[in-house]
Amino acid sequence: IDSSFKTSRGGEMSVVKVTFEGEVRRGRVEEVAYEAVVKVVNELVPDVQGLVLRYVDEDGDVCMLTEQTFDDFVDQCKGGSLRVTAAGQRCRRDRVCPGKIWRQL
Repeated sequence: IDSSFKTSRGGEMSVVKVTFEGEVRRGRVEEVAYEAVVKVVNELVPDVQGLVLRYVDEDGDVCMLTEQTFDDFVDQCKGGSLRVTAAGQRCRRDRVCPGKIWRQL
């Protein structure tokens, strides 16, 4: 399956790979947009407080993924999966986990 960056208009979905606590999780987005990537990350890595996303740029530097850096992030991923590393504190299952990224948009 191609992980190209066509939007839902092209009928293809892009692959998002999230590394969290040494484990890679895979999801898909119909549209390559900041909100869509954040939403799928929150689905792939549930129950995490203070979730921070990072990516590696063309110089090998680790950068924080934000709305302002999203275009640079997409440029780094051309021809491949959207790869991010997630960090945050897992919430206990018996507690509500505030601070999901998508609620802060």
